[in-house]
Amino acid sequence: MGKIKLGLAQRSIPNKIQFGIDVDTKMSADPTYAGLSAAQGAMTTSKTTLQTKWTEYNAALQLSQQKLTEVQSAEADFDKEMGQLANDVENLADGNVSIIQGAGMDVKSPKSPPQIPEQVLNLKAEEGDSSGTMKLSWKKVKGAKSYNVEITTDVNTPASWAFKISSTKAKITVNTLTSGTKYWFRVYAVGAAGDGAPSDPAVKYAP
Repeated sequence: MGKIKLGLAQRSIPNKIQFGIDVDTKMSADPTYAGLSAAQGAMTTSKTTLQTKWTEYNAALQLSQQKLTEVQSAEADFDKEMGQLANDVENLADGNVSIIQGAGMDVKSPKSPPQIPEQVLNLKAEEGDSSGTMKLSWKKVKGAKSYNVEITTDVNTPASWAFKISSTKAKITVNTLTSGTKYWFRVYAVGAAGDGAPSDPAVKYAP
């Protein structure tokens, strides 16, 4: 026994409108459906309403996009003219805060002097992918421009720490190590105001 498959949930609105037109056209041309004129008429009315509202919606959408473009253009003009006015006020004020604020404009906060970077934390050492290599990683330090890696094979002698390599990222692979040798590693951040405190050492035998 045949059943109707409408599939309305999967149809787009334009497809539903066309579907309604097709159904109305075929049913109107066939007397078999004469007894369903009331239901058919209600469907046709709802289809016409949907078609009208869909047309209105698309017209409004097009107008909305046009108005948005106009707003963006007006905003760009405002930004340009406000920027020029701000330059004029700044030149008139010549650093006088009261004149800037008197014009209803905000005053830039003075730049903070650069700070010494904080200590590097969470230094980890792992065996590299080949002999004599070690992978180091640590937590990124705010304000660090680079990081310096130091190594030693005698952690009890402070003077034995020696610079090994630099990195601009919070990780690096250290090469040319002697396999089977126990190494201690430490890292410190380098910033505009100087060097931060070295990390706590991480120790590992080179593979």
